[in-house]
Amino acid sequence: MNRHKDDRGFTLIELLVITAIIAVLIGLLLPILAGARARAHKLKCLNNTRQIAVAATTLFGELGEKLPYRSRGCCEWGEAAEQLLPYLGYTKEVFDCPANPGNEDYSQCKMPNYDFYTDYEMNGWLCTCPSHTDRRQSMITDYSLAAYAYDFPYAPWDKRRVHKGGVNCAYLDGHAAWLADEDMGLDGPEEDKFYNKGHVIQAMWR
Repeated sequence: MNRHKDDRGFTLIELLVITAIIAVLIGLLLPILAGARARAHKLKCLNNTRQIAVAATTLFGELGEKLPYRSRGCCEWGEAAEQLLPYLGYTKEVFDCPANPGNEDYSQCKMPNYDFYTDYEMNGWLCTCPSHTDRRQSMITDYSLAAYAYDFPYAPWDKRRVHKGGVNCAYLDGHAAWLADEDMGLDGPEEDKFYNKGHVIQAMWR
């Protein structure tokens, strides 16, 4: 007994419909996947800043009254970052934000003795250099508010900033936290700016 065999394949219209459905599904999934990736990068970056915060508390504890050195020109935070390496097991990758393509265009980000550029800025207010030799830890008034390291670039108007809506910060009491744009105080007076909190501003610039 011969059975009827249907050899009919897909028509062109059916293929176009299936292709359109797949394209719509991909279009719906891509933003979800991109958002998940951004959140993962943000969490990894927060973990980096948490490790930097712990290392910084150890460094500051060993320095006693002094503040860390930040180069002859006072502007190279790559040198300040390198000083934390001994307290991080010389793991340079801690200074690599997964969302940041790299800061090779900024010479101040380069570690002097390594071919490595930090993705985090070390707060210049909380460092010393030849022209500001009188900076002391006694000028720090609240370690929980003193942000020692944070994403670079950090400004909301900087197109190269990697995290939307804010930055990750490492504080001198050993904690790290997400700082939203509205809490950065960049549009207000000097004392309200996040990197100026927790220490005496004017005395540090003498």
